This record gives sequence, structure tokens and C-alpha cells, in this order.
Amino acid sequence: MQYKILILIAVYKARQYVESKIASLVQQTIFNQCKILFLNCQNLENENEEIEKAAAQYANIEIVNFSEYVKLYDSWNIGISQNLNIPYCTNYNMDDQWNPTYLEKAIQHLEETDADIVSSGVLVTDTINQVWPNWSPTGRMPLATYPASTAGPSPVWRMALHEKYGLFGSYLTIGDARIWETWYANGVKFGLISEDLVLYYRNPESLERRRDSSGVLLRDVDLRS
Repeated sequence: MQYKILILIAVYKARQYVESKIASLVQQTIFNQCKILFLNCQNLENENEEIEKAAAQYANIEIVNFSEYVKLYDSWNIGISQNLNIPYCTNYNMDDQWNPTYLEKAIQHLEETDADIVSSGVLVTDTINQVWPNWSPTGRMPLATYPASTAGPSPVWRMALHEKYGLFGSYLTIGDARIWETWYANGVKFGLISEDLVLYYRNPESLERRRDSSGVLLRDVDLRS
């Protein structure tokens, strides 16, 4: 089957999110047109137990297992490199959630405009695993403006951009920000859906808020590199 979009889902110590993540994916109105790659780094909490059940039920769900630690963006690059024939791509953080119409509306936007990458409005929560429609947001992320370092937590972009501009850099936390900046600088057009279709979990344990052994934020380590 020729899928329309590749969904990259990096998994690292994330067992508590697996059930709600799968439920959110199955809700997508174009679920059957999605190729879903769970990029499981070391299976430290036996996340595969639940993911394998879903993969057995749905042919479009696959698992890529890494026996050793692999950086987030390096795992994305492996998934992308193996699926360049799929027209669109997105990442989906294990702890975030999507409205069921998100992917359909994002792809429609890309097909009907000259945008190369598109985001939607993003709500923010401090509570985990809120599958639509049971969302209880505590705020709203400011709408992306450019030039900027972010396109939101899970934009949808044209896969062909990687053939022209390459893959993500091998950073700990800001590889996506760096490539959005590169794309913008080269004239790539960013689109925006004004609806709030993504729910971002403000995870206190996320990589962007984690510190190294010396107490320095990993994000700051990346910014110096």
C-alpha cells in the first residue's frame, strides 16, 4: 500500500503513554493512510508489549528497535531514510495528543496551498494521556511566527524537503529547531492552521527540561555546539 504520511514516534522510558498514544492514532480520520513507526530505544519499560499488540492488529503500525541508546533525531533520520517514497512526514511525541482531524487537515492544507510545512494551534496541559475529546488544557502555546526556531510540537512537512536539504542534525534536543531555521532561511514556506488541533503536555521530565550530570540544561549544551 502507498501511504500518504509517515508518523515518527520516538519511544524512551514511555510505557505510561503507550495506550493513550495508540488510541489517539487510531482516532485519526486518515488512519489507514498513515505509516506509523514506533522508534523504540532499548525497550527499557517493555513498551513493546503493548505496541506489538497494536502492530498485530493494524498492518500500518511498525516497530524499529534499538538495542543501544540512539539520539532522538538519529532515530528520526533512520525512519525517514527508509521511507522517502511517502509524500508527507510528521513526528508525534509520546506525551502529546492530536485532534482526530489533525493529519487530514494538515495534508489538505499542504495540498491546497504552496506551504511546505504546516502546524496548527497548540493547547497546553499539565495532565497526561488526555485522548480527544477528553482534553483539559491549562493554556495555549503562542502561534508560531517566522523567522523562529520552532514549528510547534508536531508539524507536517513534505518529505521531498529532506532530499533537498538533508536530514536532522545529531542534536540532543534542538535538531528540529535547527532544520526549521535552515528551511526558513532557504525560502521554505511555513503554513498555519488556526484551529487548536494539538495538545502539548508540559512534561517536567522531557529532554528540553532535562539537565546533564553537571546541572546544565541539555538544550543549552546543544545551543553551544
